[in-house]
Order: sequence, then C-alpha cells, then structure tokens
Amino acid sequence: MWSVVGVSATLALWALFARQLDRWRITPAMVLVIVGAVVGVGTHHALAASLDTDVILPIIELILAILLFGHATHVRGGFFGGMAGPAFRLIVIALPLSLALSVLLGSWLLPGLSWAALLAVACVVVPIDFAPVASFLHDERIPARVRNLLNVEEGYSDGVVAPILVFALAITGGEHAGAESVMHAVRDAVPHLLSAIVLGLVIGASVAVAANAADRRGLMTDRSRRLILVCTPVLAYTLNVASHGNGFVAAFVCGIAFNGLRRYSDERRELELLDDIAFLLSAVLWFVFGAVAWYVLEEGVSVGLVVFCVLVVTVVRFVPVVLSLTRSGLSRPNRRLVAVLAPRGAATIVLGLLAFNVLDDAAERAVLLCTILVVLGSVLLWGVLGPVLVGRHRVNE
Repeated sequence: MWSVVGVSATLALWALFARQLDRWRITPAMVLVIVGAVVGVGTHHALAASLDTDVILPIIELILAILLFGHATHVRGGFFGGMAGPAFRLIVIALPLSLALSVLLGSWLLPGLSWAALLAVACVVVPIDFAPVASFLHDERIPARVRNLLNVEEGYSDGVVAPILVFALAITGGEHAGAESVMHAVRDAVPHLLSAIVLGLVIGASVAVAANAADRRGLMTDRSRRLILVCTPVLAYTLNVASHGNGFVAAFVCGIAFNGLRRYSDERRELELLDDIAFLLSAVLWFVFGAVAWYVLEEGVSVGLVVFCVLVVTVVRFVPVVLSLTRSGLSRPNRRLVAVLAPRGAATIVLGLLAFNVLDDAAERAVLLCTILVVLGSVLLWGVLGPVLVGRHRVNE
C-alpha cells in the first residue's frame, strides 16, 4: 500500500512542478529512486523481499514487451533511421563487441560465475536507454545525426539482446553449462525464436495495414489510433506466450513491422498514449529499483564488482563504438559523442529483474548488484554531469 502511495504522490508532485524541475535538471528517475529507497526503508524492505515471486515475473515480462515495442516504433526514417551504415555498425559490430568485452571483464572481476551467467549479466548492463535523460534525444546542442543514431541504437539494442538473455538463462539451467546444456538450449530456443519472429511480423504488419485501411475510410478516431498502439504489443506478447514463443522478440519485431507499414495521420499525437504508458511503467520500475537498491547494497559489495560496473559505464561500450564507427562517415568528435552518451535505464532494470528471477542464488545476487550499480551510476553521471558535458562539447556536423 505504501509503495502505491509513494509512486502516486511522487508523480503528482512532479507533474505540478515538471517545467521547473526540468530547468533544474532534476529528472523523474532521480526523484523516484530516492522516494523508493525511503519507502523501502520505512516499510522494512517489504517490497524488495517480495520480488522473487511467480506473480512479478509475468508483470516484468509484459513491461519489457511494451518497452521493446515502443522503442522500435520511435525509429524514424526507415529501418536504420536513414543512417544505414553507422547504425548497422552499432548494432552488428559494436553491440556484440560490447557484450564480449563485458563477459571478458566479468570472467576476471566476477569469479565464480559461469560463462552463461556472465553473458546474462552482459545482456543486462550493455543496452543503452535514455529514459533517465530523455531530453538528450531532443537537445539541439547535440547534432541531429548523432541524436538520430542514438535513437536507432536505443530502439534496437535491447530488442537484440533480449533473445540472447533468454538463451543465456536457459543455458544456466545446466549444472555446468556444458556442451549438452548449450545444445539443449539451442534446440529449445530456435523454434520459439522463429515462431516469435513470424508471428510478430504477421501481427505488426496486419494491424498496421488494417489501421491504414480503416483510416482511409474514416473509420478511426484520434483515441482509437492511440489505443491500437497499446493493444498491439500486448497482443503480440500474449499470443506468443500462449503458443510457447518468445514474447519479447515478438513484441520487438511487431514494433518494427508496425512502424515500417503504418501511415500515421498525426504521428506525435498517435504515439502519445504509448509514450505515457511507457513513462508510467518506467516510473514504477524506478520506484521499485530505489526500494531494492538500498536493501541489496546494505549487505555490501565486493571491490571487483564495483570495478566491473565502473568499466561497464565507461569503457565497455565506448571502445567498441569508437572502433566500429571508424571510417563510417561521421567526424571524430561525432564518433566520440555517440560513444560517450551511454546511459542505462528502464531496459536494464527490467532485464535485470528478469534474470534475477531465473538465476541461482550466487548469480542472481551478482546480476542484481550489477543492475543497481550500473543504473545508479548512469542516473548520477548523466543526470548531473551529462548536461554539462553536452553543453561544453563542440561538434562539427
């Protein structure tokens, strides 16, 4: 009950003073994390203690499906946002390199975890998410090409790693993650993955084509256009779960198909409801994150894990992005800016909670601590220092 009171009161106060708080560079994420921690302590960590339950896992999965669909629908200018070369390099080269670098560092700094558990940790902490600092994607001080490229990466990175995370979690079910366990996971995952891709494409394309036809005949209202964007990811996710497919992949692919075929009459207005629901879901996640963070950190953190998380926030993405964008047509300052702007947010929280509910005791604590430290580091770094760094950065288009 007090958790609901805390979220509701915080959002109400933020709504009343949103413009002024934006001027002060105080984001909703910052406030909700602090309030969540206070409520968590005041309720003796009742919320944190209830996370590992059969009830919360389907909720987390549904939230992730909606966020993945929402990210995919925000990519403008075609599949790669009109920047096929650099965007392809970020998704196909930089992202796998970042995952590999995270696993390599984890094998050194997080002893005792299997390679499958390290891959799961990498999938949680690597994808970028501008939820804590959404204003960056609209900041005119950042070149339009850089903002568009970051928007494409944010839209696709978590969708790409989601099936890899599911695969890694399936492998951890084997006692030693040996060859037999890997082959079993592959045999189990591939049919589900393929069915999810097919069903996601069919649902996204069918709904988009139907909406276009209904629009041409004047059958839709402003409200129905907004509503269909919320129903579609839920439909794709639930149908895939019911048919034992991969709901995350289905929602993500559904978003790509819908976005590619839908002819919006007023794009900004039609996306409003989906954006508002995604914001509210993210707000709940930030609150839960604050409540869990204090509870978990009270037990202490190893030096190796702290060093790992610092490296994740600073170099794990920076180095692969700079290397992958070499000779991509972007100037050196632009390449550095794309590499530097790497906040983590709601996607990391959801993926981390998903992994937490599946991994065993040792690995679940590691992934939860990594999620907490990486996201807290992102909130502090980009919420406080980010605007200053952007203001001082001079980039030639």
